[in-house]
Amino acid sequence: MVLLSIDLSTSSSGWSVFNENRLVDFGSIKEGIYRGKSKQRYPARTGRLSKMMCEELLKIIIKVNPDNIVIEEASSNGIAGVKSIKSLCMAHGQLLLLILQAELPVYDKIQFLSPREWRGAVGLKKNKDWKISSVQLVNKLFGLMLDLDCHDTSDAILLGQGFLKLGGYLERKI
Repeated sequence: MVLLSIDLSTSSSGWSVFNENRLVDFGSIKEGIYRGKSKQRYPARTGRLSKMMCEELLKIIIKVNPDNIVIEEASSNGIAGVKSIKSLCMAHGQLLLLILQAELPVYDKIQFLSPREWRGAVGLKKNKDWKISSVQLVNKLFGLMLDLDCHDTSDAILLGQGFLKLGGYLERKI
């Protein structure tokens, strides 16, 4: 089974690929030309930015041809404000629409996990900062050397790992 996990964002979206429960690829998509100050504001900037992110993710989906996709749910807890949640929902909708329009069979195998669900499944504990804790755990579990600013990538990896654990594909450690 090939799993693609996506930590979707409007500034940096992380992704990872698991094949038969093994991490085989990962990366992130940055906001690129949209970075920094812009005359455009919400929702125009957000719409254009999430469209670019989703188009890049669609290329990855077509290349990887996953059996399942798991996406981090837009969660209203934490520091995210109303605009942040609306922006994430806009991006989720755009990605789902692109996959549907491309008539990819994986559309019916897309699932969402909340941060609380995947963090619990992988045993991620907040050590001052969720982002730093995520990178540190991924580096430890997978023998990687991700920089601390690669938290979108590490979140995508842990999201995939959490999905596999919750779905029974990996043995749960007690």
